[in-house]
Amino acid sequence: MTGRSFVLGLLVGSLGLAGLACAGASSDLVAVDGPAFSQEAINDDANQKAQVSVLDRLQKQPAAPGADAVVAVTGTAELTGLDLASGKTWSYKHPLDHRPQLTGTVVVGTGNGELFVLDAKTGAEKWKSSKAKGKLVGAGSDGKYVAVTLKADSGHKLVVFGPDGSVKMEKATDQPLTSPGISAGLVLVPWKNLYVSAFEIETGAQLATFITDTETTHVVTWGGAVFAGQGRLVRFDKDLLKAKQGGSQLAAPPKELPNVSRRDLLVGPDHDERTTADAIDSTGLTGRPLTSGPAGFESGKIYGGYYPFVFGMDAKTAKLSWVHTGKDDFVAIHAGKDGVVGVDKAGTVKLLAAGNGALVKSFPLGKPALSADILADTLAIGSGSSAPLPEQIKEATTLKDDRLSTAQVWFLDTAAAVPDEATTEVLLQVADSERAAPAIKEASRKAIALRTNGAAAMITLLGRHANFLKGTRTPPVGPMAKALAVMKEKKAVQPLIEQLLDPTLPQIDLQDTAESVAVLAEKEHLPQLQRFMNMYRGSATGNIRLVDSIAAIAAAIIRIDDKGRDFVVAVTKDAFTDADVKLTLEKLLAASAPKKDDKKDDGKDDGKDDKKKKKKVTDDDPTPPGYKKKKAEEGKKKDEKKEEKKEEKKD
Repeated sequence: MTGRSFVLGLLVGSLGLAGLACAGASSDLVAVDGPAFSQEAINDDANQKAQVSVLDRLQKQPAAPGADAVVAVTGTAELTGLDLASGKTWSYKHPLDHRPQLTGTVVVGTGNGELFVLDAKTGAEKWKSSKAKGKLVGAGSDGKYVAVTLKADSGHKLVVFGPDGSVKMEKATDQPLTSPGISAGLVLVPWKNLYVSAFEIETGAQLATFITDTETTHVVTWGGAVFAGQGRLVRFDKDLLKAKQGGSQLAAPPKELPNVSRRDLLVGPDHDERTTADAIDSTGLTGRPLTSGPAGFESGKIYGGYYPFVFGMDAKTAKLSWVHTGKDDFVAIHAGKDGVVGVDKAGTVKLLAAGNGALVKSFPLGKPALSADILADTLAIGSGSSAPLPEQIKEATTLKDDRLSTAQVWFLDTAAAVPDEATTEVLLQVADSERAAPAIKEASRKAIALRTNGAAAMITLLGRHANFLKGTRTPPVGPMAKALAVMKEKKAVQPLIEQLLDPTLPQIDLQDTAESVAVLAEKEHLPQLQRFMNMYRGSATGNIRLVDSIAAIAAAIIRIDDKGRDFVVAVTKDAFTDADVKLTLEKLLAASAPKKDDKKDDGKDDGKDDKKKKKKVTDDDPTPPGYKKKKAEEGKKKDEKKEEKKEEKKD
């Protein structure tokens, strides 16, 4: 009956007879009735008891150690493997219709209608089988058993093989199955991207079904612990039962992860159908989750790949710790306990230290790698010396490859956040490099303009001018000028003026240089400023940057010299001055003209209106002098005559 549980243990009857374990499961496990991979009994008491028993088994019997090995596709029908402990390589020839998978201590592959299993360290063939019908989806192994999930026209299937290749268990379902894992005699199978069902291999008994709180397409084992997930990894411990409440131990990449690598720690199984690596493989993200305690990652690091780059990041903040630049694109990376292992297209296997990215060891496969799978379960990578992060960033960002600009800009942004002079020098070198891509040079120029240190290095670099005969180029003058102006570095004025007067100064640097000179220049620089205006005032029409640069220098001349305004006025009125320059200078003169007061301020304010004040008559007044007095006298005479007439009438 579906949902009915059978508690397995030793049952002692009244007659002293030993009871039998129900449903064939071991005595420490609880079996659950019902169809495999079904949601029907997930919330039943039976399933909840079974979950506890499975987790207890996994805790008491840690997963067997996996191999420290690499397997690479080196031909259409050829595999090449490497034992990471000894550095020894092996090869195996067999048709391939699926990328081989390294799991536990074995390599599982398919081709020509059969499944083959190899020893991961030696390449020795363990067995072949033609009983696995369908397309391989995923594989898992503990070194003894091998479990595969298959997809066929009729649905999906789980098949578990014994050490000799015999079929130990087989389950069919219409639910989508993905990549299984094996530990403690149990096979744990993810399905429907959310659930994980556990079966006991020896008895075939169906045990618990778990709900994870993350997208789940893989079950994997590292360091004796079992994890499930894809973008995030949930640990199979007692806290897994709190998954629906968000209480499970879930190792997740930080939210600040840059838009450089892929977002998932594990790639969906359908991707492994391709035997040749693609951009998803070359932009990897990997981290080894902690096997106990709070969720997190070993060494506090996660690792990213971006074509020829492998870099370490803080597991909580995604802050860049180091970057390794290789000669070839990487096709696979995998996190170990204290570092990361990478395989590049040339077939070079590299072991990089967690702390600083030092290349601790490298091994050649002997052939180019089309794709690869890596497992480093017990491997100790170790440590080594490496260049400081600014130098690593310089190496990475001066690699000219248009594909790399996204990562390179992020590296430069990281460098720009470091406020030391060594980093400023690196940014200068990147901006000045002929090898850096245009987008990277532009990013470094922006970062330089915001620096508040490194003035000495900037001034030294400003001493170099473009010279065809000497084979020298103009340095990135504009951004240095802006930074030096903010720093108020007076020692930079003369070299900046010399660059400004140099006809080879690029247009992109012209205005920033002129505006910075205008801020820093003093009276002793006046002749050179006037020289600049006279050099270009007659040939600037249509060149907005040059016109604005002339205006900036003109403003500086007015600022630093009492007679500077007269010079600018003369330039403005000169017939040889371009129309655009003349118009701009006229606006400058108008804006900078001294303001005239309407009346003199004697310091007194009696609060009375000015209406009683008499207006002084001037020569240009419309009323002639004496006009009002004459009019008044004439009016008086008219009044006297009127009075005389009145008196005559009375008489």
